[in-house]
Amino acid sequence: MHPKSSGQRVKENAKYYLLICTWVVLAAVFAAYDLQISQTIYNPASVWAHYFEDYGQVPGYTISLIGANILICLREWKKPLQNLPGTVFILLIAVFISFLFWADLQGMQISKDISLPLTLALAILSIIGMQVWLSSIPREKLRFSY
Repeated sequence: MHPKSSGQRVKENAKYYLLICTWVVLAAVFAAYDLQISQTIYNPASVWAHYFEDYGQVPGYTISLIGANILICLREWKKPLQNLPGTVFILLIAVFISFLFWADLQGMQISKDISLPLTLALAILSIIGMQVWLSSIPREKLRFSY
């Protein structure tokens, strides 16, 4: 690997300076006009607003659940006793996220009564299903590389 020339470093630094300057300008614009933008977009009768009011956290739960399952799938089992506490912790987090996911889909956010045993069963079954599905994917494809 060859060291970067000063021209390459200047180009890379210019990209970062452009990114930072753009972020600062946009942050200033949105800080000044945030209320006006919000008031312009605000419409309490819109369908999408009610949908996101009721189910807005589901996409976040979905991404978190997939990430937690990938972490469980990628655990190294060379030293099982050392990895067990971390795996159990991630598994408990995955069950909790899955429980919230299924409870939200059943209407927990909009004060509907939900079945706790059914929700817990769905949470556990979805984690098992994701683990079976992820085990069919080669580990190299699941790993993040720079």
